[in-house]
Amino acid sequence: MLEKPEVQSCNFCELQKRISKIVRAGRPVTNFYGQKELVNQKFQVVQTNQTIVFWYLDTVVCRVYFYSFNEPEIKELLKMAPQDAVLDILSRKPGEKVKWESVTGFPVYAVYGRVGHSIVGAKEERERFSHNPLDRFYREEYGRLAEKEQLEEIQKILRERFDRYADHLYSDEEMEELIVNNQVWIQCEDNQITTIFVYKIEGKKFYSNISFNDSTADVLYSIQKKVLLKAVEEYNIAYYYGWIRINNRQALKKNHYPDFDAYDYVMCHRC
Repeated sequence: MLEKPEVQSCNFCELQKRISKIVRAGRPVTNFYGQKELVNQKFQVVQTNQTIVFWYLDTVVCRVYFYSFNEPEIKELLKMAPQDAVLDILSRKPGEKVKWESVTGFPVYAVYGRVGHSIVGAKEERERFSHNPLDRFYREEYGRLAEKEQLEEIQKILRERFDRYADHLYSDEEMEELIVNNQVWIQCEDNQITTIFVYKIEGKKFYSNISFNDSTADVLYSIQKKVLLKAVEEYNIAYYYGWIRINNRQALKKNHYPDFDAYDYVMCHRC
């Protein structure tokens, strides 16, 4: 039986040094890829000579990662993670629920599939939109940029309507930065926010991040079309992508039951 190591604290730089010193044998089993959003985090760490498990408190949940050259140790070290800790495993392969539950000891909580398409230019993207049944209802006037004064209302809606374990929700500081960077669009009805669309620009990629809609389908569609076409022209976007929960029938239907090119297995420790 593996002797439980001591839980220690470290920053991102120290974490990378620890990983570099792990005894290597073959290819690592990991859900850590040097994610840049982790650079400023402080971590709790447990490790052996061949395996390291670490976690930090996100906005609403504890997120945990592993990096190992000794697969059986992963499950043992993950037992030391806090209750309700969440880990994401990205894979190109569908149907890996049983595999990752066996490796981690965590049950799969949700599975997301990634959808995307290449973009040649604004003209071609407009043509693609023209084939959508909702395009005849497109209205340019739908949607406006969110303002910092609406931060509290936006966060309240998202935290009430989204799943804190499965969905990556933003802190108030992160959402405020997105608002300042003009990456949050809204629609209001009777002075209430009914539609929220959050996106990110990643080089030449457009990431459709958060879509919330309590209005009619044409409202969200109009905002998404307007924002994407604007981004294609301004940033020379070459690829669009987003994630869909694979059992979300409404989202699947909206996206015409797409093929997924990657999967996110969201796993939760004793959720």
